[in-house]
Amino acid sequence: MSQVAVERVLGRLVTDAEFRAEFFVEPAGVCREHGLELTPVELAALSQVDEQALTTLATRLDPKIVRAMTLRVSDGEARLTLTRPARDRRPQRGAR
Repeated sequence: MSQVAVERVLGRLVTDAEFRAEFFVEPAGVCREHGLELTPVELAALSQVDEQALTTLATRLDPKIVRAMTLRVSDGEARLTLTRPARDRRPQRGAR
């Protein structure tokens, strides 16, 4: 079961920019929040993965399988937001 969790974390680190950013701030907490149970050894090993290498890999993947984040700056405050291509966005209930 643990190998499956490692693979899920690796997949999220490559395809989900928000998860990646949060993971490298608080790996154990983020994994717990997403129901990804890792052993201390696995968590330590994944925490040592080069974040920039993952980001570079993510930029080379087909955009249809990658969640992206954009940095927006307004009034001197920077904010990261999760963005998806318009074709991936689902309309809200009741919206036409």
